[in-house]
Amino acid sequence: MLRISKIEDHSGQTALQIEGDLAGEEVGALAEEVGPLLDRQGALTLDLAGVRFIGPSGLLLLRRLCQCGLRLRRPSRFVLLLMRQHGLDRYVETNEAGKAGFA
Repeated sequence: MLRISKIEDHSGQTALQIEGDLAGEEVGALAEEVGPLLDRQGALTLDLAGVRFIGPSGLLLLRRLCQCGLRLRRPSRFVLLLMRQHGLDRYVETNEAGKAGFA
């Protein structure tokens, strides 16, 4: 199960925080939530602190959405490793030291 919550980021824009596994049916649920926000705002941040696993379809969705302006933040070390293996780590926001902020 994937829990999706709307939060406000530091710039006052709506961001999304997700918790659980991004795989299977949950991928479609995230796409339905992210698509309209990304279209409306032109950019969107997805907080991955509560994500335990990302399956192949979830990685493909993140790649597609990141190419349209989605930014990722606070992945766990495990999730960052998965993203790095699929070239998605370049979309992870970094802290002042240039390192990905881990959850």
